[in-house]
Amino acid sequence: MGIWFDSLEAAEWMLDNGLLIDHPHIRRVEKCEIKKKRCFRCQGFGDLAWSCKETPRCGHCGGQYERERCPPGIRERCLECNGERPTGDLLCPTPATAPPSQC
Repeated sequence: MGIWFDSLEAAEWMLDNGLLIDHPHIRRVEKCEIKKKRCFRCQGFGDLAWSCKETPRCGHCGGQYERERCPPGIRERCLECNGERPTGDLLCPTPATAPPSQC
């Protein structure tokens, strides 16, 4: 279960004191790390496709257009390692790292 807080103080209080839901006390409360999502329009981090204002980059070939406009039969090219794989592939030897985000 994930719970988000409006303030750092409220989150720290929860970490120190635990959580009570309908009387059972949940003793184990811990800070979690959330991976930032890759924008499927620009292939960067920090925004999402629906609100992205950056230049589009194809996640399949790296071209300066959205994935939907990628010509059929074009070879894959990773924007991170320049290898023959799509951008964001788990096998990429140099994956992009997003700045950490905490909840």
